[in-house]
Amino acid sequence: MTSYTDTPEAQGDEAAPERPPQPHAPSAPGPGRGAPPEKPPEGQDWYRAFRSVRTRILASYVVLLALAALLAMFGVRQLLFSQLEERVKNSLAQEVEEFEQLVALGEDPRTGERITEVETLIELYLDRNVASLEEALLGFVDGKLYRSEFSEFPLDRLPAERLADWEARSVVEPGEPESATGSFGTRLGTAYFRARRTVIGDSTGVLVVTILPHAEREDINDLDRVVRDLYAR
Repeated sequence: MTSYTDTPEAQGDEAAPERPPQPHAPSAPGPGRGAPPEKPPEGQDWYRAFRSVRTRILASYVVLLALAALLAMFGVRQLLFSQLEERVKNSLAQEVEEFEQLVALGEDPRTGERITEVETLIELYLDRNVASLEEALLGFVDGKLYRSEFSEFPLDRLPAERLADWEARSVVEPGEPESATGSFGTRLGTAYFRARRTVIGDSTGVLVVTILPHAEREDINDLDRVVRDLYAR
């Protein structure tokens, strides 16, 4: 029996033709291999700049608003205290004016009798006038406290040095003015006064009206605290 062996020539008709070698595509550079940085999307830099400017503007606006609020609160508080002081001084002037009218009249309106003593004048005035809230009325005769009304005053006594000054005013001293105004400190704040001196015969008397607006000051301070708490929230 005769056998046949396939030769390369015989197989060539059935073998697939060889392909030429293909060039390898360059691989993407990995991290840390000098890859160029990624560019931000178009318009992103503009948005960041705009957001930064807007944030600064808003922050400046908030700071200015806070400063304006603080200045406004301080201004309103000072205005309220100034108006309070003005009302107190007007009340003092009104009380002393009533006393001066009685001095000018020179007689008891109830009886028509002439007033011949300082004590009578002070008694008449204090009987006709009731102390208002936070007000005290004091009468001095010849260097001593003659009569006082403290029922509406926030304190039950006045500073000793102030009383000594008013007592001294009720002694005849040439050249001293008939009236005086001023203020003095207390543990509840500043009090205001107005004094009016008069001479009848050989006696000298001084009427003093003083007001300590403690409650009204506390109302203003309470309002100030409420406004500050509202802004703090």
